[in-house]
Amino acid sequence: MYTPNRNYMESTIVSVRNFSCTRTMLESFDEGAGNDNNNNNNKNNDAYIEDGRWYNMQQQRNHNNKLLISGIPSRVAERELEDRLLKLFNAMNAQVDNVGIESDDIKSIYRIYPSGHVVCEFFDPENVYAVLARRRRVKRIDDNVQVYQDLCLPYQRINQLIVRAHSEGRIYRYRVWRGVIEVLLYGGDEFIGITHRNDLVELGIVDAGWLEKNNWRT
Repeated sequence: MYTPNRNYMESTIVSVRNFSCTRTMLESFDEGAGNDNNNNNNKNNDAYIEDGRWYNMQQQRNHNNKLLISGIPSRVAERELEDRLLKLFNAMNAQVDNVGIESDDIKSIYRIYPSGHVVCEFFDPENVYAVLARRRRVKRIDDNVQVYQDLCLPYQRINQLIVRAHSEGRIYRYRVWRGVIEVLLYGGDEFIGITHRNDLVELGIVDAGWLEKNNWRT
């Protein structure tokens, strides 16, 4: 299904654990950070953190059915994107319940700018997970193309922290698994779901003072 332009922005088999999540209030939160008026008083408040976590998770639910694809040339017209992607998914052998992805599975396709990346929105997030499960095959099909789970803004910011930590050797591995960013620590045997910046502080991956100094809000 073609949709007009919009502006926007592997896995080892191990067990996974996640930080807790409760909900008490939601309306006052911005990107999971909470009401700025209460920011100084609530930084160390568990309820404040858990409400922020809930907000982040709710935001990501709106992105779990979206696949982000880079490397498709700008010369490919938007009305041609669906056919291009369906051929890619078929070549990857991406399937849900042994059935390949078809046009009826796709809700919309559009480019985002200025990156020019393509977003493919499905009706069912299982299609996203099916493509990502075969992502290693993409390089053999077209080494210019890469596929990713689309992330909401709070998760994008958390992912930036994780990528930085990985480049500095503070975590062993990271991945996005079924819409959740996860990290594997050195010497660890399980991936840990990260849904709020405070998770990285508790794990000793990111310094709380650095986050405060840089006004990092997620």
